[in-house]
Amino acid sequence: MEKFLLFLSFKTLQVHLNQSCKEKSTEISSSASTAITTLYQEIFGKKTEYSGPAIMGFYNDQIIERLLQDVTFFPIYIKIQSFLVVVSNIGYSKNNGCCGAGNGFTSSILTKFQKKHSFVSQRIENNTCILRIYYESNIVAQFEDETPTNV
Repeated sequence: MEKFLLFLSFKTLQVHLNQSCKEKSTEISSSASTAITTLYQEIFGKKTEYSGPAIMGFYNDQIIERLLQDVTFFPIYIKIQSFLVVVSNIGYSKNNGCCGAGNGFTSSILTKFQKKHSFVSQRIENNTCILRIYYESNIVAQFEDETPTNV
């Protein structure tokens, strides 16, 4: 069985796929599907194109069950208008201003900030709500307050 490694570059917000058995890899791609298709075509010399989730077996309940076997938490994806919010960690609090979220809570989105594609992270640490905006792996803005609304 061939093994594939998928890398996401936060510097460029692009996908890189590395096929570890034959020591081949793709150039930086804009999506997992493009990276998988390019690498497949290089390895097998065929023009077949694949959707990332399909080739990774996400349609197969047995594969999904195996992937989630030892996972105690998996990200929650919430679509709000044109934004996809990813909740990657949950913490609990009795602070009404935090709507039940507490220390450890982490969410993120990819959006434009000052006309540049940026990674936005919101988290709660030491009962402080922190919003950080990253561009090319650097923090370009940070806001802190007691509640997410105030941030």
